[in-house]
Amino acid sequence: EKLGDDDWNVYLSAAKALGEIGDERAVEPLIGVLSDDDSGASRFAACSQNNHRRVRYTTAEALGKIGDARAVEPLIGVLSDNEQEVRKCAAEALDKIGWVPGTDGQRAAYLIAVEDWESLVECGGPAVEPLIGVLGDEDEDVRWYAAETLGKIGNTRAVEPLISALGDDNTRTLKGCETIIEALGKIGDARAVEPLIKALGEDYNRLRTAAAKALGEIGDAQAVQPLINALGDNERWVCQHAAEALGVIGDARAVEPLIGVLSSR
Repeated sequence: EKLGDDDWNVYLSAAKALGEIGDERAVEPLIGVLSDDDSGASRFAACSQNNHRRVRYTTAEALGKIGDARAVEPLIGVLSDNEQEVRKCAAEALDKIGWVPGTDGQRAAYLIAVEDWESLVECGGPAVEPLIGVLGDEDEDVRWYAAETLGKIGNTRAVEPLISALGDDNTRTLKGCETIIEALGKIGDARAVEPLIKALGEDYNRLRTAAAKALGEIGDAQAVQPLINALGDNERWVCQHAAEALGVIGDARAVEPLIGVLSSR
């Protein structure tokens, strides 16, 4: 009866207790809450985002403790929740029920939920779209691990989403931008050259250094003049990676500027 209470505090207490008791009669009411969305129609729409998150992960935990197979499909759906903590609790609940992913997409969603980035690299192509989906995640660590993993996978489907994430002011942090730049370099697609050239003008030394290195990994001649300009950067690591990148590209325009660098040392 308390599971039907509109007071989220009362609901949380009831859900936790029923999870500990393991009463299967609670499964359908719990599933009803878990399947609810964040819209105005939600029973707990009036509570804060943080408390709505608590409602959802507590529900997932309770279903995992009860262990009824009816909860499997709803919990699979929650693996793609926009809250990292909710995703993780859903994955743990599925583990307790004994669920095994039936498709590559389900496995990738599960691995993102438990933050097993190394296994996602091993998944390869099937993990790309789910990883792209969390590039804008509210959790900063999830964002940059997703970008790093996409770089390791090296699939060109990630190029445009990574470029978009690089210019997204809502998710832009120093570590995040650096990771995206490194990922674009590893993928090696020429579509990244222009935004990486732009990154050579960033205020932060780390971003300019990462951009010079990434441009060398891509090896596109469009970057020659901007890299020549970067030889005069006041940060020695930027100069070093710019010189190395010019050596990889092998364009004759870089010879005189590189000799000039040698002469000035």
